Amino acid sequence: MSNLFVYKSIIQYTDVNENNELSKKGLLRILLEVAGLHSNLAGYSINQVSDTHLAWIVLNWKVKSFYNPKWNTTLVVKTWPRSFSRITSLRDFEVYDEQDNLVAIATSKWVLVNAETHSFEKFTPQMIEAYGTGVTKSVFEKEINDKEKEPANSKFVYEYNVRRRDLDTNHHVDNLYYIDYAYDALPSKLWNKNFENLEIIYKKQIVFGDTIKCFYNYDEISNIHTITIKNDTLDTVHSIVKLW
Repeated sequence: MSNLFVYKSIIQYTDVNENNELSKKGLLRILLEVAGLHSNLAGYSINQVSDTHLAWIVLNWKVKSFYNPKWNTTLVVKTWPRSFSRITSLRDFEVYDEQDNLVAIATSKWVLVNAETHSFEKFTPQMIEAYGTGVTKSVFEKEINDKEKEPANSKFVYEYNVRRRDLDTNHHVDNLYYIDYAYDALPSKLWNKNFENLEIIYKKQIVFGDTIKCFYNYDEISNIHTITIKNDTLDTVHSIVKLW
């Protein structure tokens, strides 16, 4: 069975920004939904956790947009898990409109976690077979650097107390909310900018009751805006988000 999964998805109102353009948060929501549907077909989605005792956790995202469609546009999303190592899997995406124009590409890294012990699980031959094989294409020439560190001279912007509404089914902050935190840390003139490129590295989960502090850095040479999300005592980096 092929590991290529194709699904049509419609851009919803909550997926667009003030300019009626597909936002980065909206795009990631769609990618997550399609990845979840593929896992459901393979037998390893959130609906099957009670049987498998396994939950998927995303470790990073790398996304490039070529244009930003408007509300109610139908997208054709193609995704495939291009590799399984001992405990990590790489999943890539291509997003097209119905005229076959390329909207965006993305890659991501995932791990499986035991829902009861919260420990990493190895991929079994049975699981790999359930997802299928065949497509090994990488949409980017260079993998995301998940060893990324906070840039020097990052400036404190704001702190936030995590609410229950921020949590997902894994009982930690939904990974889409990190985009909200990052955008809130941008200078006001950039708040609604639809950046072409996005990278997110999730280093340590954030849970209910945590206080996070967001720091901002702009590199004039690379034109990259970096937001570092840390804990309240500043000794732990929860995430690094890059926009350009």
